[in-house]
Formats: sequence, structure tokens, C-alpha cells
Amino acid sequence: MSDSAEQSNGKSRLPALQSVLAKLPWYDDLAPPHRGEMLEEVTLLMVAGTTRDIYAQSLERWAEVAHVDMKWARFALLRASGTLTE
Repeated sequence: MSDSAEQSNGKSRLPALQSVLAKLPWYDDLAPPHRGEMLEEVTLLMVAGTTRDIYAQSLERWAEVAHVDMKWARFALLRASGTLTE
């Protein structure tokens, strides 16, 4: 099948955006709602044709969100295990 035929069918050889984002080392640290928000934001950035610097700023911000999400997840595990009490 030719590239133009694949594109007209809505198919592409490129991996889905979510698969690409999932390769980021901190992606799994994001809470599920944040993963969805990040996917939407990156999709909008792609549609808008933004610069590489804008992508970098966005990814840096999402890496910070993932760090905070991971802290809250660990805190919740400690509370659930009884290690932390109120």
C-alpha cells in the first residue's frame, strides 16, 4: 500500500502518539488523568506546529507534574500500609 493510500485510510507507519510518550522515563509516574491531559496538550502542540523549544518546555513541565504525582502515590502507599498515621 502506498503512503498516500495509508494516509487516506487514516493509517500511518508512525507509532501512535501515546506509544511515543510512553517511552519517556517518567511517563508511568503520571497519574492517569494527567496522562490524558498531557496527550491532549502534545496533540494540540503538534497541530499548531510549535517550535522545538515549546515542546521542550512542555515536556519539562510534565516531568515536574510526574514527580509530584509520584510523591503523592508514595505517600498514599505509606498511609495505606499503616506506616504513616494521621
